[in-house]
Amino acid sequence: MGLVAPAAHAVVSTLYVMGGTGPCSDSGPGSSSQPFCTISKAAAVVQPGQTVIVSYGNYPEAVTISAKGTATAPIKLIGRATSATIWPAGSASPAVNTAVGDHAFVLNGAQYVTISGFGNTANKESVLVQNSQHVTVDQMFIANPQAATPDVRVAGSAGCDRQPQHLQFGLDSTPGPAAPPL
Repeated sequence: MGLVAPAAHAVVSTLYVMGGTGPCSDSGPGSSSQPFCTISKAAAVVQPGQTVIVSYGNYPEAVTISAKGTATAPIKLIGRATSATIWPAGSASPAVNTAVGDHAFVLNGAQYVTISGFGNTANKESVLVQNSQHVTVDQMFIANPQAATPDVRVAGSAGCDRQPQHLQFGLDSTPGPAAPPL
């Protein structure tokens, strides 16, 4: 009688976050039926090729992303709207990430990561990208109460891109070295 190998667990392509608007658990699987409660939990477990869908809502947290996707398996964090909410000038409303500290999102050492569709506020730069490669910040609405700082700061990073979005006080970019081959 031969031994049967245990079935390999397939990595799901989509993780879900639905903080405060339904049954969620940061100790669950992040599935559509049991989503995570925080963006931070999803950012801590996301794997190359996965997309994190964040439902509309208020997420009072500072999210650090150090995940490493690849050119063929990028990582995406997407803020989703409810169909009933309109914001600004008729566009759909994103998930709102109100930072509890200096930044709503910090991408540190991240590679091939896109964050898109969030509304952010923070005490300093709402989005800080540092020591990262191939990061895209896309379709963001950023309200910056500290007019002395830019909305998005890119420092020591290569291949980073900011797509059309609503920025109140702009972008500060200090590019880093060219990305090494993977």
